[in-house]
Amino acid sequence: MTDDTTLPPAALTHQDWFFCGIGGSGMLPLALILHGMGARVAGSDRSRDQGRTPEKFAWLESLGFKLFAQDGSGITSSAQVLVASAAVEDTVPEVVRAKELGCARMSRAQLLSALFNAAPQGIAVGGTSGKSTVTGMIGWILTEAGRDPTIMNGAVMKNFVADDTPFASARVGAGAAFVSEVDESDGSIALYNPAVAVL
Repeated sequence: MTDDTTLPPAALTHQDWFFCGIGGSGMLPLALILHGMGARVAGSDRSRDQGRTPEKFAWLESLGFKLFAQDGSGITSSAQVLVASAAVEDTVPEVVRAKELGCARMSRAQLLSALFNAAPQGIAVGGTSGKSTVTGMIGWILTEAGRDPTIMNGAVMKNFVADDTPFASARVGAGAAFVSEVDESDGSIALYNPAVAVL
């Protein structure tokens, strides 16, 4: 699983996912998209353990996410897939526990590209700066045009913020378009197969 970026959506939504650092700007929207597609998603975050941004984690729990202390207790089955960035150390309890159980592991880029490449119309936004703004603009235009896109952003999109979505960095739609900012800094941009590329 860790090298396949062309998985069908069903293969992704029928997995049990565990996000290490679920509240992060790159992880949160991915978790929201998978959850919105019907997948079972849980996670942990050291910021939650430290009492930072409690409103964000309370909101996630209100949506049905199961959150755990970052002590490995959330990894309970070999069927779970651990999502962790390459920067996460091998000594982090979730990583240790996942290795013990033989869980599959995916990076943020691997998971995002798998979701993106499964969409009928992927729109990738890359570049040195301005990716989040342009992604939000394209997503809003498509939404207002009735295209009902899925949007993955690394920042909160103000036009999508509402009382029930205060941290609107993602949107799950039923349309063909999947709009996402993509990061070129680590070479993972090569994983994406967009119909439209915006630089």
